[in-house]
Order: sequence, then structure tokens, then C-alpha cells
Amino acid sequence: MYHSLYCEQQIAIPYSSLRLKKVIMSLARKFNWTVIDDKQFEEIVYEIVKAKNPIQIIWRSDTGGKGRDIQATFLIQDTFGEFVQEIYFIEAKHYQSGVSPTDIMPALSWAMAEKPSVFVIATSSHLTNPCRDFIDSWKKNNPNVRVNIWERKDIESFILSKTSTRKAAVSLGILPPSINDILPENPKQARDNPLYPAIAYRYLMTEDEISQIDDFKFFLEDVKQTISGNCDKYTPFEIDMGLYNWSVFLNYLQAQIGLQLSLMNYILALENNASIEELQMLSAKVKESAEKITDDNESKPRWLLID
Repeated sequence: MYHSLYCEQQIAIPYSSLRLKKVIMSLARKFNWTVIDDKQFEEIVYEIVKAKNPIQIIWRSDTGGKGRDIQATFLIQDTFGEFVQEIYFIEAKHYQSGVSPTDIMPALSWAMAEKPSVFVIATSSHLTNPCRDFIDSWKKNNPNVRVNIWERKDIESFILSKTSTRKAAVSLGILPPSINDILPENPKQARDNPLYPAIAYRYLMTEDEISQIDDFKFFLEDVKQTISGNCDKYTPFEIDMGLYNWSVFLNYLQAQIGLQLSLMNYILALENNASIEELQMLSAKVKESAEKITDDNESKPRWLLID
């Protein structure tokens, strides 16, 4: 509902095709965990474990899991340089709400009986506080089994850290295909590079997402038309000036994010020994993005110099 000092009536503002909601969700996060089912979540967890190069990995989904959806064996070098095998039990929980103690009790019972080296709880949501307390108590009674917790933020970091897991996430619809346009083949190498901007990968925007800011600008125009048609007292000042300023701000925001993205792509290419042709193409993209940020309709930005 809309209400102002200059208009005494309340006016319902339409959310045309839920465009505003779509934009907000798009800008807030790139991962979409609602598009997959439980088995597909197990699949992405399987790909994460597989990317860690175990000497053996078994997806037990169709074999009566016995407290683990995935079992993996890793060859680990101990303190004295000897290689020993570590067995991992991984239990996957694809939940929208928090994981409770009752959700993991059966799996922990199997872990207590079979005593793997490591028991992993992998969830697309998070553990509730009672669940954390329960695990802490369980660990005191089972000190020989290490317990690792992979919550949503951890799963997302694992996915983005490897090309193979990113491709799997894209194929399942968890990530948009455009994610590959902004991430290097080896994200960890780029992340460790001191010349690379400090950016959290899970919050990067794609060009497609930047363009969706247009939906919000269209929404503002809908607001303007709706209010203008229902309230005529002082609307030229309040509506035309207020909403116009928001549109201008969004235009600048859109252009500046686009410039940051093009600069980041150029730096990535430069640091990864890209060809001259590719650098020239990315340099032209930087200049094109910079020209969209203008002051007072000038042809060049006053605050930015680009060779």
C-alpha cells in the first residue's frame, strides 16, 4: 500500500508478474536450492566429494544407506609420513528449514556402530541449535569419530571451488549457466593472487542479473502511473521528482556494477595470461561500460580516465 503526506487515500501498488520479487531474489543470491529434490541434492554432494579425489566413493542411495548416503575412502598421510585410509560417511539432508536432532539420530546410530573415521552432515539449510548441542554430546561419547558439518554456505563454497562441481550445479539448475562467464577455471588460484580483487564469489553478479534491474525500473513506472491515476494533489512534485530520482539512481547503479564486472573480467584475463585479442576485446568492454556512467549527459565520465 502507498500513503503520503500529499495523498490521503491508500493505493494498492501492483507487483506486475511479481517482477519486483524476482529482482530482489536475483540480486540477493545466485544459488537456487528449491529446484532440486532430495536425490539431486545427494548428487551434488557426491560431486563435491568426488572432486576431493577419494580412492573409492560409493553412492548408497539405492542400497539402504545404513546411515550414509555416500561413503568415501581417502588416503591420508599421517604425522610420521605413513599413508593411512580414512573412511567418510556422508549423510545428505536437503531441507529448507533447520535440521533437528531427530533428523540425524538414525545416521549417528549407524556411525556409532560402524565407527567411520569421519561422519559428515551435509545440508542445504542449517543445523538448529538443539541439533548442534546434540552433536556436541554425541562427540564426547564417541571421540574416535570426527564429525564435520557442511551447511549451505559451505556447500556453496565447495561448489564454486571446482569447475566440475560448478558444471554439475549448472546442469541441475542450482546455478545459472552465466556463472561460468565470471569465474576462472581455477577460482582458488585467482583468489590467492594478491593482484586479484578480494571478492566473495557467491555474491558475484552476472550481466544477465544486472539487466534485471530494468524490471525494478519498470515497477517504479507502474507505481508512478498508478498513483498519478488515483491522487492528483501535489503529485507532479512528489511523484515525478521522487520516482524520477530513484530511476536515475538505478541507472547509475546498473552502470557502475557493469563497469566493476568488466574490470574484474579484464584483470582475471590479464593475470591468467590471456591472448592479446582477448585482452583487446575485454578492454573495449571496459570502455563501453565506462561510457555508460556519464554526468550531465556528457560523452565521458568526469571522474574516470581510461586510456
